[in-house]
Amino acid sequence: VNHTYEVQEQITDLRLAMERAETARRGYLLDVDPRFYDTYRDAAGRLSATVERIGVLTADNPRQQRRVAQARVLIARFISLLDDSVGLVRADRLELARENFENDQSVGTVRDLRQLTLQMNNEESGLLQIRDHGQQDTGRQLIVVLLISGVIFGLSMASVYFLMSIGLSLCFGLMRIISLDQLLYYSVGAYLAYTVSVVSGNVWLGVLAGVVVSGMTALVVERFIFRRIYERELTFSMITSFGILIGGVGVIKAIWGVVPRPVRMPTPDLVTIFGTEVPVYRLMVVGIAALVYIGIWLFLNKTIIGKAIRAGIEDVEHVEGLGINVSRLFTITFVIAGALSGLAGGLHAPLIMVDPQMGLEVLAFVFMVVIIGGLGSIKGTLVSSLIVGQVVSIGSLIYAPLALMAPFAIMLLILLVKPTGLYGSTMVKK
Repeated sequence: VNHTYEVQEQITDLRLAMERAETARRGYLLDVDPRFYDTYRDAAGRLSATVERIGVLTADNPRQQRRVAQARVLIARFISLLDDSVGLVRADRLELARENFENDQSVGTVRDLRQLTLQMNNEESGLLQIRDHGQQDTGRQLIVVLLISGVIFGLSMASVYFLMSIGLSLCFGLMRIISLDQLLYYSVGAYLAYTVSVVSGNVWLGVLAGVVVSGMTALVVERFIFRRIYERELTFSMITSFGILIGGVGVIKAIWGVVPRPVRMPTPDLVTIFGTEVPVYRLMVVGIAALVYIGIWLFLNKTIIGKAIRAGIEDVEHVEGLGINVSRLFTITFVIAGALSGLAGGLHAPLIMVDPQMGLEVLAFVFMVVIIGGLGSIKGTLVSSLIVGQVVSIGSLIYAPLALMAPFAIMLLILLVKPTGLYGSTMVKK
């Protein structure tokens, strides 16, 4: 019940933020005052943040998730319309700005967003009504629905975490660097998925483009930056890669702007699992991550290059002593890591709003996955991503703040028992 009240509170905040943004824009059109513009920007930012909070709180409810996805699209359109009006005002085209304010698209967007928030609120009220009427059978069925939805949501999140973390794990295991720039390739993959899907109408083509461009970006970074610092201290590589990440975020802002961008779902279909409607796309993300793990395992265990990388993870000096070109191994590993991070971004984009800070927002979770699993361990990365994904998902069902607190608690407990992580090797040497 408290959880439902919290969702309703966030929905109310969403409606208030929308009204505040609309009022500020109206005031700006009537009296060109910078204070109205600042108020409008704050309210617009609050819109995006609030709908994401609702998305987290209602992760166990497929109907609410569909409404959240619609709300993301409407909010992006709403903010775009606000920006258009303000841009016209700043260009001294007040008459055109006022016409833009009153056009059918603007009025329709506001109307649709208001109606959507009303539907979301009615959904939560219905859940409360079920509780209040003491319908035990329906209540038990609801618990099953919540658990199944939570598990599927956790698996899809775990899949994204795995694809992002595997690059960090491989880079540390072989090259002894902390490659935070993998989160930049994650963002690049997401933005390429958005751009190509808008141009071509095909999200999968956008995901593929994101993988290719992320891999190429990683190749350039490895050749011109990391190759010069492999012999430096571990902290130097971490600071350097974080600088690349921050610089890349600035480039993304310059190209795509700071407004969050929605990516449409490749398939809106739902499949019923034990009476629970589950989005097919989330299952596809889980399946793709499983195929990637199998592919990585076969590559590392059945190919000459893969075996050389595995040997390098254990002792890179001995591999170099056998006459193997370690520099080429470094490049191949780095490109694979960057491409997988781009794949994670492309697959995650339809589930969230794409924005320049998205890489920084998942930084803590990616670090947790790598540390829990053990640096350099692919199997450990898989297991730890499953743990973190389920803890975030199921934790949010029990008590919303647990989605952020519980993974840190799990990490601390595991490190107390096994300081090297679940599958970390004590043989890993600098």
